[in-house]
Amino acid sequence: MDIKETKELVTFVLKLAKLATNHAPGKVSIDDAVGFMSVMMSSYGALNGISVMSAELLDLSPEEVAELVALVDAEFGLTGKTEAIAEASIEIGISIFNLVKMIKEHS
Repeated sequence: MDIKETKELVTFVLKLAKLATNHAPGKVSIDDAVGFMSVMMSSYGALNGISVMSAELLDLSPEEVAELVALVDAEFGLTGKTEAIAEASIEIGISIFNLVKMIKEHS
């Protein structure tokens, strides 16, 4: 199964988290605003494909999890805890998916 949408969502979650870790508390700079806009622009693919993600997220094979771990390592260079970070990103992705689904059902 292709996990394109899941990869986009994991990338979005990690970009958002990385932006938060690079932000100085209590201060907002031009760089922060540009970084936030960049993350929001990348969210389109992740959130647009969220409706087809149910099957992807609920049926990840060990190979697909390894693919996501490799994505985290290659894109973000988060060595050492790459697998835990990838798994946390997937869990956050599932939470975002469930939230969007609940909102759509009640709209």
